Amino acid sequence: MVVLLVLVGAACWAAQASAYIYWTGPQSSGVYSIARANLDGTGINQKFINGDGANSPDGIAVDGQYIYWANSGTNSIARANLNGTGVNENFITGADDPRGVALGREGEYIYWTNYGDGTIGRAVYNGSDVDQRFITGAVEPDAVAVNLNYIYWTNQVYGSLSGGSIARANLDGTGADETFITAVDNPTGLALGPNAAYIYWADAATTPLGGWGIGRADYNGTDANSSFVSDFDIDPPNGVVVDYYNMYWTSEFGQIYRASNDGSAVNGNFMTGLVIPLYLALGPVAAATASSSSVSFGTQLADTPPASGSGHVLTIKNTSPGVLGNTGPAALQMTQAQVTSGNTGDFKISGDTCVGRSVAVGATCTIDLSFAPTAPGPRTAVLKLSSNDTYGPLSIPLSGTGSIAALASPLITGVKHRKPKFAFTLNAATGGAPLNTIMVTAPSGSGLRFLKAENDLVGDIKVRGPHRRRVRFTASVQSRGQVLTIALKAPTSNASITIASPELVASRKLAKDVRAGGIAAVTLTINVTNTEHFSQALSFFALLSFPAF
Repeated sequence: MVVLLVLVGAACWAAQASAYIYWTGPQSSGVYSIARANLDGTGINQKFINGDGANSPDGIAVDGQYIYWANSGTNSIARANLNGTGVNENFITGADDPRGVALGREGEYIYWTNYGDGTIGRAVYNGSDVDQRFITGAVEPDAVAVNLNYIYWTNQVYGSLSGGSIARANLDGTGADETFITAVDNPTGLALGPNAAYIYWADAATTPLGGWGIGRADYNGTDANSSFVSDFDIDPPNGVVVDYYNMYWTSEFGQIYRASNDGSAVNGNFMTGLVIPLYLALGPVAAATASSSSVSFGTQLADTPPASGSGHVLTIKNTSPGVLGNTGPAALQMTQAQVTSGNTGDFKISGDTCVGRSVAVGATCTIDLSFAPTAPGPRTAVLKLSSNDTYGPLSIPLSGTGSIAALASPLITGVKHRKPKFAFTLNAATGGAPLNTIMVTAPSGSGLRFLKAENDLVGDIKVRGPHRRRVRFTASVQSRGQVLTIALKAPTSNASITIASPELVASRKLAKDVRAGGIAAVTLTINVTNTEHFSQALSFFALLSFPAF
């Protein structure tokens, strides 16, 4: 049995929603809005939240319950439900030209930049304990982002083609470094990549000639590159957001671009025909990632119950950290687990504590899988886990091999005069074609060989049937050098076959070496064939010893 261990992160389950991309911007003269589209760029709604409540909105952030944005027109932080209702444009008041907004860990703090007086503000998630001067000394701070360790913001220096910076401070507001990254010119949008890897920013003036681009640096501020994605045809970027596969940024000329996280596959037509999109956010993101890309069950006897302990533990993690700056967490809710594609009857889900359950951050649920091949040879299927994963169902390939026989209790022990006692037992598959040939091979150079023989071996082969009734029959035995071939005259299945042969002999040198050292290792290969000509190789490792003469 395989126990599939699923690790998921989650926020409060109430009001969970599918993932969207959100942006702010004007729609007409004097009318601003919060816009929204599906993560694939379809379903564009440029007036998702329109008019009242969206008063010159700039920065935007989304978690599992609410949408937040900075209203520079009313010097406030606004909030609405994920479906756009319940707009409260005065959720937090007293800001000074707020621009960016970011979310900390669930239930802790919300942060924003006060462009007017050069400060970073902070409040509890419910809007209480407001501190408009949580961090001071910033220079025209614009975008802001937060992770588990630090607060980051852009010092824009508006109207300048250079001189901006990206700043950083500890979560408690201490240790502010206004020049954390200086290899920037006019930074606007800011985003933190997943897995504590990179910082991204939109730079509206990477060269005096206007070669705008998207910048990137390591989380520690090194290897800063303001032209990570840069092209003279790219319009001035403003907001930027990053998920586990792609980056997105806005153009003031009515476009939202998308590219892979490595900077490739830039798509300037991802969304077009917009008015003036400014800042970006992604709606609650859930992303399940498996620690292994597949599950292999190994080899098991066909048409028999699953072998005890034949398993693998696969961990699946919801890679929504909840603090990518302006993207909130989403609980992972699994809606279906099923085995699809291929040999579906060979792989079973025998237990499930995941489907229909909301799992808290860091908690686990399990899916128990078993493998019982119905035929010999390679067997494959796919475990499909359907959930609210933003990027679609998670598919995990399953594989195993059905065998026509399994080796049990192999044994080689030494006897006098260099003739080891050689015995092994094969358990035949309970269904399918019966076994008819068994070939044993000793490795060349091992010092072991079979005596030349062509005869019928009667008493040394024992067959025990399904009702534990012993069956005796003959077999044609041919051996020469390294190979012993046993052709069963009465092909059999549903049985255990025990073979004991005196035909194995050790060379004088091997016997001498064993007596001197006391023990030697040997590996024999057993090739089994059934009446349908299906062949399978088995091998066993045993220890060889000889009593002193």
